[in-house]
Amino acid sequence: MALEERPVPRFTQSGIEYLDFGAGSNGTVVFAHGFRDSAHGWIPVGRELVTRGWRVLAVQRNAAPARVRDSGQLLEIYADQVLGVVETATLAGERVVVVGQSMGGAVAELAAGRLGSLAQGLVLITPAPLGGTPLSSGVLTTFGAAAQVTDPEVIGTGKLTMCVNTDTDTKQRLIMSTPREAPEAILQSLWSWVGGHPAGGRPSAVTVPTLLVTTDDQFFTEEMLRRRVAVRFKRIRIGAIHGAGHYPHLERPVELAGLIARFLSIPAPPTTLETRIRSGSRS
Repeated sequence: MALEERPVPRFTQSGIEYLDFGAGSNGTVVFAHGFRDSAHGWIPVGRELVTRGWRVLAVQRNAAPARVRDSGQLLEIYADQVLGVVETATLAGERVVVVGQSMGGAVAELAAGRLGSLAQGLVLITPAPLGGTPLSSGVLTTFGAAAQVTDPEVIGTGKLTMCVNTDTDTKQRLIMSTPREAPEAILQSLWSWVGGHPAGGRPSAVTVPTLLVTTDDQFFTEEMLRRRVAVRFKRIRIGAIHGAGHYPHLERPVELAGLIARFLSIPAPPTTLETRIRSGSRS
């Protein structure tokens, strides 16, 4: 895909939007975005994976019905949207790789678990633990107040505080990827990853090879992700992207795409295994 080209917006019959980056011979990768992010946030990484021979689809999350308050049910609704795109945009019986970042990690895990044998792999990037992320009342108040601010430039710029790479390109990507959402939808998605899903208290239903991507993130730290995420998977590999914080897909997209591509090229281990995949030198 040429740098000036944009992925094509498409819709499922139920109205879920997704970005289609074009065909690739290696297989299909489906992305689920995080809290206050959007499908457009995957454009830098998606372009890189397309050049490596992968087809890329990026799901744009829709707000759940207003009546839904249960965090587990909300995550299931968001996972349904990912599965709807898979059903719409892939061939019957085609296996796919599911990728999620932050809140999208919990969504991606649920979707991959329900895909069963149709899941080829799972990639979790600075993911919110499926079991939930308890926050102090002060932090929740801060998030709640920010939900009333819907200007993408204000929110995108504010997200720089969770980045390590804060250069101009990162700032522009953060603004580009921040959608306009209603405060009610923002609060719904906030509660989904704060409250989590009951399945997060058990070993993961996902049995395919899984890559956990850690960074220098101070919100979802490597120590916390190892303790609350990695231990739940039977076939886990851990890769690190240094010089990035919470948003490696926007801070270090080339390095992240390379890490994912290397993971997908490695034959699956026959037994439980944790390995570290190098992402390059620390910056």
